[in-house]
Amino acid sequence: MSAQKDAMLAAYKQFHKELSEALYDEDPGGMGSSVGAPMDEYDGEAAKLAASLRDSSQLSDVATHLRQSFGCAPTALVQRVSKALTMFNLKCETARRTIPPTY
Repeated sequence: MSAQKDAMLAAYKQFHKELSEALYDEDPGGMGSSVGAPMDEYDGEAAKLAASLRDSSQLSDVATHLRQSFGCAPTALVQRVSKALTMFNLKCETARRTIPPTY
């Protein structure tokens, strides 16, 4: 695998981890921290959320996607997801600009 792909994969894994942790902690579906569920309870939802956010960059986009998935978008969760998305996009853009692809 190329260095660029490695960097982008690492960025995605970190993004997924941060989404899963935010969902678990804020527990919009009532299946995480509020019921003492395993820490990976929201991993599947985090993957779906990451996919739905791939073309998003604004706070309102994050809130919309959370409402679509969970029926609610608590402010603390929107902020955590937005921060994770911003960092993910920054890491991906940095990888694209600084690490030449190999063919």
